[in-house]
Amino acid sequence: GRHKAIELDSQLCGFRLDLEALAKHRETLLEMLLVAPTPDDRIQILAAICGISGSLGDRLEACERGEQIVELARRVVDRFRLGHLLAGHAFNLTCIKAMNRAEAAILESIDIARESNHINGLAHRLWIYGGVVLPRDRVRAREVWQESLAYHREINNRQGILWVLGNLGIADLEDQLFDRAEPMLRERLRLAKALNDTGAIHQTFSLLIRLSITTRDWQAAQALALDRHTYGVPSAVAAVELGWLTEQHGRRDEAQTLYREALNASAEDPDLALLARLCLREPFSDEQALRDALDRLDGTPGTSLAPNGSEIIDHVIRSVRLRHTLTAL
Repeated sequence: GRHKAIELDSQLCGFRLDLEALAKHRETLLEMLLVAPTPDDRIQILAAICGISGSLGDRLEACERGEQIVELARRVVDRFRLGHLLAGHAFNLTCIKAMNRAEAAILESIDIARESNHINGLAHRLWIYGGVVLPRDRVRAREVWQESLAYHREINNRQGILWVLGNLGIADLEDQLFDRAEPMLRERLRLAKALNDTGAIHQTFSLLIRLSITTRDWQAAQALALDRHTYGVPSAVAAVELGWLTEQHGRRDEAQTLYREALNASAEDPDLALLARLCLREPFSDEQALRDALDRLDGTPGTSLAPNGSEIIDHVIRSVRLRHTLTAL
């Protein structure tokens, strides 16, 4: 019916981040909900509204709609479909940190997947369950994610493998289990490249570079940075990154050359030009302008300077800020 067409277009709008179109679709679906002829139509329309609310960042609304969906579904759908609806609801509940409710929903959903030997569903639901368990039991969360990974490998669901490798790698990196984290993140990077998943490519580069910097493996960090630079990193940003890494090696003269290269290439980005000048240790008299520029760049994901984020640029800004004693040490 019409609601299915709207749901499909809403998914495309979500990918394009067309929030205005999503909001209009939600209003249309809410009107359709009032005259939905059957319980099954109501479930489908509510599910579409739930998905749009999640895309708009309104997870509380998504969870409220999810409760309505599950309550209705228990009366009119089979257990297989109920398991699918419970999994989606559980994921939204994790987003509002309602972990007890999320756990109840996802465990029921997992039981249904095991009953029906639905491997794809089981793999995905275990991935969600790992996120539910993580805050209170990191060891158990890893076990759950490992089981999820095994099922994803069994059916060769490469996107699912990518997700779970990310969770396992990040957890190990946070716990400084570097020998465990690195092979998982390396595999994830290879997979992200094969799938041409730009977001996962840049995220995984960032995680691997963070690992290399933390372990002071400057050679590995430089190799990763050079590889990452082939994925649309502006030349001036690349030069700053390589300059900073070269400086950590103790090769100050080489670093100076790279910083000058960055300065020459950053005519259209005054903040980046300022950062390059500060890396060159040029004197700067207007401290307020300096502070304002660093504030614009510091810790802001998706800045114009590094649209996909940059672990190295974060370190550069931190080094400059501390060197100029703009924040307490």
